[in-house]
Amino acid sequence: MYKVIVLSCLAAFASARPQAPGAPSADAQATIISETPLSIDPTNGAYNWAYETSNGIKARETGTPRQATDPETNQPTQILAAEGGYSFKDESGVEYSITYTADENGYVPQGAHLPTPPPIPPEIQRAVDYLRSLPSTESPARRR
Repeated sequence: MYKVIVLSCLAAFASARPQAPGAPSADAQATIISETPLSIDPTNGAYNWAYETSNGIKARETGTPRQATDPETNQPTQILAAEGGYSFKDESGVEYSITYTADENGYVPQGAHLPTPPPIPPEIQRAVDYLRSLPSTESPARRR
């Protein structure tokens, strides 16, 4: 069941590139110029796929099963960790590229054009470091 959900999400993701103003319409069909078809290892569920289209879209992903800790129960559990990336060009030819991981830490994208948080001011960082150095006032049963 989990594999079906993952594969459905992958198919939706691959076809969901937003159209930029001035981008070719859906009528201007791109063709696949290189492809690594979805390959799933039946023994453990590991998978990979990749493609490149004639209009400059590229995408790839690999998934690997691994052990992780369930954050709610703090018990070991099996997850399917994914790593991949995609890129496309806008109407002016500027290429946008995203790499990502998706695992027990959630979906974590990276790209030069993505916004980043401002740096923490040094005074605030010193205060946070000081507070972290203090002994906890919580009872051990409430700590996670």
